[in-house]
Parts: sequence; C-alpha cells; structure tokens
Amino acid sequence: MKKENWTFGLSIASIVISVTTLWLCKMDIKPYDTDGASLSIAVLTLVVTIYMANQIYNAFVLKREIKKSTQKDIEESSNNILYHNMYLTFFFQGVNELKKTHSEAALYYLFKSMECLTKTNIDKDKMDEIIMKIKIIHKDYPVKLSKDDVFEYKRIIHLADIKEKKEVMSILDDMEAKV
Repeated sequence: MKKENWTFGLSIASIVISVTTLWLCKMDIKPYDTDGASLSIAVLTLVVTIYMANQIYNAFVLKREIKKSTQKDIEESSNNILYHNMYLTFFFQGVNELKKTHSEAALYYLFKSMECLTKTNIDKDKMDEIIMKIKIIHKDYPVKLSKDDVFEYKRIIHLADIKEKKEVMSILDDMEAKV
C-alpha cells in the first residue's frame, strides 16, 4: 500500500509542476518567453502526466481485480477437489458396505456421496451410478429407515440434479419404517 501512496503522490506532484509550467508560460516573465513551442510543450506535458496518472491508477485497479479473481478461482478449485474427494470416500465406503450387505450403512454413505457430488462440478455423471446402487439396495435388501433418515435423504435428493427424483422419493417412502 505504501508503494501506491508514493506513486500517487508523485503523480500529483507532476500534475502540479505541469500546471505551474503552463501558468508560467502564459505569464510574461522576463526569463521566460511566451512562444508557441513552450506553450505546446507545457500542454503536452500536462496531457502526458494526466494520461500516466490514469494508467497508474488503472494498473492498481487491475491488480486488485486480478487478485480477487485468482483468489475466487483458487477457492472454487479447492472446494471442487475437497468435495470430490469426499464423494469418492463416501461412495466407495457405501459400495464396501453394500458388499457386506449392511444396507442401512450403504444407503447412508451413498446419500452422503450424492450430497458431496452436488457441491462440486466434477463427475456429475456419477450421480446415475449412485442411483443405481440405491435401486439395488431397494430391490435386493429390505431396509427400514427412520423418519429422520428419510427426511435427510429426501433433502439430499432435492439438492441433486437427477432425472429419477420421483422414483428415488418413492423408494425412500417404501423404506420408511411405519410406526
């Protein structure tokens, strides 16, 4: 920030010097003759100084904007990587639980993987694979879920961009334990 203040101060000083030079050329002071060349040099100096001050200001604004944009891109990429890794962890844990026929645990991990997948823009096509695993659990392994679990899983389904929303909702309704 000090460099910006120093440069801004220098720009202001050069503008003041240019205006003073223009004023001195306009006056009839004996050491200074007013001729067309000196007047045009003073005006050109003022124009160049204003142009340079504008360029310096634009460079600082551009630097700030690039820094903000870069920071935003880094945060977005970091979130994508984080949620994608979480998706992979949950998905493979769900598949592992499915192999052990722990259906409730498998559903938990599959829905958590779906939730992570909604927060990233990597591998969106993997949502179909998760839905397929949920359908396998519904068809092959009877599961009774609590009302809270069904509510949570439906919340995740609403977040997800899938074409089989109604079908998965009805599967969850079938799995809900009626008390």
